[in-house]
Amino acid sequence: MDEEYHIRQFKDYLLSRKARGTTTLYTIAVKQFRQLIPKDPKNINISDIRKYTAWIKENFHKNTQTSKFSAIKAYLWFIKEKYNSNLIGTIRELPPQEDPLKPATPEIPPEKDILTKTEIQRLFKASERNLRDHAILKTLYYSTQRRSSIKDIDLDDIGWNNETVTVKAKGDRTYTVDLHPDALQSIKTYLEEEREIPKSGHENALFLNGYGKRLDGVTIWRIVKKYALKIGLKKNVYPHLFRATACSHMDASGMTLHQIREQTGHKDVKSLRTYIRPEKDMIRTKVRDSLSLTEPTQKPTKEPEPKPPVEMQTPKKPPKDIAYNNTEEIRIKELELELLKLKLKQTNDVSIYG
Repeated sequence: MDEEYHIRQFKDYLLSRKARGTTTLYTIAVKQFRQLIPKDPKNINISDIRKYTAWIKENFHKNTQTSKFSAIKAYLWFIKEKYNSNLIGTIRELPPQEDPLKPATPEIPPEKDILTKTEIQRLFKASERNLRDHAILKTLYYSTQRRSSIKDIDLDDIGWNNETVTVKAKGDRTYTVDLHPDALQSIKTYLEEEREIPKSGHENALFLNGYGKRLDGVTIWRIVKKYALKIGLKKNVYPHLFRATACSHMDASGMTLHQIREQTGHKDVKSLRTYIRPEKDMIRTKVRDSLSLTEPTQKPTKEPEPKPPVEMQTPKKPPKDIAYNNTEEIRIKELELELLKLKLKQTNDVSIYG
């Protein structure tokens, strides 16, 4: 059996179903599997799968095991179609606790020291002279997507009229997300003024390298590092940090997790939670405000009570001449007092008068 031809067939099988980045990762994993289990594909059994997964669990981190196991599942579907092997069907009928391709529970990644909005703006400013890099940094932040998705964007994925971009994500998924006008304008400027003449087969790629070929993920990583170093950021800055930063900024603005998920493309809210890291300065401010024992210097002013409707208001008496009214009242009181004195004298009631 020609092993190279076999792997090439598997790769072609994947390319018709998966993204290019996923195809590369899965092909590497299957090559490892074939080296450990160099058998005719029709004769591979569950024991062989268990042997491979045991080796993976011993040599790779938990968060890497998932992609390795997914690669073998794809390979088993391939040999089912190519060699009429139903091993994948047998494995799917096993109870979950006996499934050899069930990955371990991934560990929650360590907290990411996210970028502030000021730092994002500084990175944008530093890259202004390189129109391609400038557009890439803005697309990373505003689209909230991974670098693997950014490099795979095609020209016809950009929705110029409705300000969106269609994303090719992990697991052969495609979805459309919002793209800020600021990013769209930078992309437009790059396309009009700086984009290389594409090589054959790369005409539809959005971001190109200096040779006119589609940009790869390593170059995007280097671009991010370049401008972080240029502005003197001491944080560990890398492409995926833009995704975590955007998630945290959206959360701080009051968006719900379900709303953020629509933009980021996460399958579930649980995985999205690991991305959200509030800025430390914001946390400090909120903690101190919440725990302050000092009364506010200015008490909130009491809002005036609303007036009753016109028909419920007590009708006012017509105004009088105030000066005239006061003089007459005083004169009447004086006369009443004089009459009272006269009555007391007439009764000789000394005890009352005297």
